[in-house]
Amino acid sequence: MRIDEILDYNERFLQKPQLPIIGHAPRKNLAVVTCMDCRLVQMFEQALGLERGDVLELRTAGATI
Repeated sequence: MRIDEILDYNERFLQKPQLPIIGHAPRKNLAVVTCMDCRLVQMFEQALGLERGDVLELRTAGATI
């Protein structure tokens, strides 16, 4: 995917009448440290019974904290 395609998609996304509302603070007042592996993007919430915005996700590389 080229950068101009990404920017075009972002422009269309911002034109949507109803953007998702996610607060700045996690709804469950909880932080979870997890791997930054891109395969976890959707699986993370599903595996823990969470929704986007429930917790602060701290993603780290190399399995180290």
